[in-house]
Amino acid sequence: MDPTAAVAPERVEQSADQLLADEPGFLSETPLSPVRFGRIGWVNEMRLRIEALNYSWHRWVISFHLRQGSLLEQWFGDLTLWKLALALALPFSLILGWVAIGLLRQRRPRTLDPVDRSLQRLSRKLAASGLERRTGEPVGYYAERVAGARPELAALMSAVAGHYEQLRYAGRDDSRVQRAYREAVRACMRNA
Repeated sequence: MDPTAAVAPERVEQSADQLLADEPGFLSETPLSPVRFGRIGWVNEMRLRIEALNYSWHRWVISFHLRQGSLLEQWFGDLTLWKLALALALPFSLILGWVAIGLLRQRRPRTLDPVDRSLQRLSRKLAASGLERRTGEPVGYYAERVAGARPELAALMSAVAGHYEQLRYAGRDDSRVQRAYREAVRACMRNA
């Protein structure tokens, strides 16, 4: 029952565009209104299809949570606290294990080759006089720093740095250069 029909029956019997067609301001701000072109068949059909598409879209998006719940119920069955805890704990434990393995690999000491090991021993020997090699310090700079503090070791440290750079960076891995490097390191350790 429509109570407005008793007050103004034309509101029920006529459409909005028929009722307000005589009003001067009706649809004046929307010249391309679909209601204004409602009498043209293909425009009206297009308007109805757009509205149907809009309705389908809203129905699909708004009722998505209902379908999502039923989909999860189909996959996992009845959702209990234990299933939820397991679903959260499994990925968390995998990520935690991956991080732990990465940290353990990082802490594993690297085995040094004989060239780096002998340089490390020389650095520890010179650390007694405050000349330990700093982390990340290039060997050439280290040799210059030691030569500045201990001029008697300047020639030996220059030889150590030169041979080290030949072994590491010049691709010269012959036994003659290795022997000269070891002799220079021993001489530095004797004089340190």
